[in-house]
This record gives sequence, C-alpha cells and structure tokens, in this order.
Amino acid sequence: MKKIIYIITFVTLLSPFVMSDSMTALAVDGGYSSNLFNDSFAISDSYTTLSSDLLIYPNEMFELNLFGDLTLYSQTTGLTNLLGGASFTYIPTDETMKSQLYFNSTVSFVRYGTEFNLYNNAVISGSGSWNYQLSKKVLSKIGVGASSKKYTSTSSVTDKLYYLFGGLNLTLFSKITLYVEGAYYGKEFTTDDLFDSNNSYVDYVARLSRPLGNSLGLNVSYLKRTMDSNDETYMPGFTIDYLSPWATLWGGEEVRFSLKKILPNEFVMTLGASYSEKSYIDQLETDLIDETLTSIYSRDDEISSYFIQIERKIYNESSLIIPRFSIGYLDNSSSIDLYNYDKITFYGSLSLNF
Repeated sequence: MKKIIYIITFVTLLSPFVMSDSMTALAVDGGYSSNLFNDSFAISDSYTTLSSDLLIYPNEMFELNLFGDLTLYSQTTGLTNLLGGASFTYIPTDETMKSQLYFNSTVSFVRYGTEFNLYNNAVISGSGSWNYQLSKKVLSKIGVGASSKKYTSTSSVTDKLYYLFGGLNLTLFSKITLYVEGAYYGKEFTTDDLFDSNNSYVDYVARLSRPLGNSLGLNVSYLKRTMDSNDETYMPGFTIDYLSPWATLWGGEEVRFSLKKILPNEFVMTLGASYSEKSYIDQLETDLIDETLTSIYSRDDEISSYFIQIERKIYNESSLIIPRFSIGYLDNSSSIDLYNYDKITFYGSLSLNF
C-alpha cells in the first residue's frame, strides 16, 4: 500500500509540469480462468485489474512511461499482486531518416500476497536497436538487450537474460508485409553453486500480414526454437508452472493465425488460433527456499488454442475509449500428467486514454 501511495504522490506532483506533453491511460480489466495455474488441478478463479500509465514527452526524442497495475483475485487471494515501474525510451534520430536508433530501459517490481511471496521480484532491463532502410521495400534491424530479475524474498536467486537479434522487414507485391528474424538468447539462473543453470537458445521467426479485402486482414507467424542443451542441462523448477522462471525454456515450433475483420459501427473482431510442440529442458523439481533434490524429469507438450476478440475505439475531442471482450480456449497435452489440462478464459476491459 505504501508503494501505491508513493506512485500516486509522485504522479500528482509531476503532472502539472508535463500536462501539455503527456498522455494518461486508465483501464479496468476483469476476467475468469477455468485453470488458473495451467495444470491438471484446474483451479478456477476470477480477477480484476486496475491499471494506469502516464506517458511523458519532454521533447520528441524522449518518452518516460510510469505504470502500475493492481490485480485482485476473488478466491486465490495470495496471488493478488501489485506491479509498478518506469520505462525510458530515447530515439535520437528523425523518423524520416534512413538510419534510426532506438534505446529503451525499464525498471519494475511485482509483489504477491503472503501465500505466493516466494515469487516477489524486481527486474531491470535495457535494449538498443538500429534500423536501416536498405530500399523502399526493405528495412533491416539489429539489436541487443539484457535483463536481470532478482527474487527479493530470497538472498541468492537471480534470473538473467542476454540476447541479440537481426531481422528484415519486406514489403511484397505492395500489400504483403513479411518480417524474418533470428535471435540468440543466453539465460543464467543462479541460486547457489549446486543449482546454477546456464542455458542458451536460438529463435527463428517469420511473420506475414496481408489484406484479404477492404475490411479483412490476415496475420500468420511462425517460431522455431532450438535449445543448446545436454544430459546435464536442467532448470530449477517449481510446482506452480504459471510463475516458474523456467516456463519459457523450451525447444520446438509454434504457428499462429489471426483474422481481423472491421465490422459496421467501427467494431473490430479478431479470430485467432495457434498450435505448438514444445520440448522443455529437464526440470529439477525444487523451490527457492528448500533446496532438497526431489526429482529430475523431461517434459514434452502439444498445445492448441483458439480465441475470439471484439473491440471498438470511441474517439472524442480529447480522449479515446476502448471497450474490449474476448473468449479463449486452450488444450495442453503433456508427457507429464500434471500438465495434461485444458482451460477456458473470459476477458473484458475498458480503457480510457486522454
């Protein structure tokens, strides 16, 4: 609660000096998940999130974003959490130039209730990229970045990530946009000498978008992830996969499709589907406090998901209001019985930008 008061006080004191070069966004989100922790226990719950963002523009090259989210769960009260932080973006080049530079840094924290405070953490990250217009229809992009997550409820746990990437954005036949990218990631998870784990992986990404008519658009994306691992490679894991730092460490492929349709009265409907095959790094089942080895096992999953979303942008002279609603279904088939599950999600939000 003290952090909320500090954030509100800071924004209140700062706002009179930046109102002419700032934008504020407020949102109320509500949702329901039939499987909150993505496992076979199928614990369901509903939640409400209150969000605020203050975007400050000292000049055309700088952006400062102060943000905060408070998420309240109806039954799983220990999962109720407060997220806050700030990000800073610097663009020293003009958007009309062939060569453009982008720099970003972010500091954030998240605090859970007593039952889940093991996962309280603070993150600092930074990235930089360079875009160069090779021709009228070809844009190149390269960049580097790093992040460090500190689990604040323990004295020795850190989760670090380093990456570099390069890509090309192509315009084909005047209407089709294709983006291809390759990225290398190095991840270090440190608890102590016994449970240190260093992993690396490479992502190959392709994204294609094209119009299918005056009011219909198609987006397709493909991701292939290859892991650099061996028989001794593992990641310390936790029983709650939803919050585990190893949950993103997998090799395999993923395909996503979406169709966006503009309806009468400026409603926009999006239909989406995805399919992925994931082979996770061998998991060492333990936790951040009790470092007793219980088991090491591998995990392979197949995931199918579908969703429909409807939103509408409502403009007036000084603000933008966006109501949004979505329904989703996901089916996960795993070699580990604990992660054989399906889930249904409902989500609704109302945001105000002014």
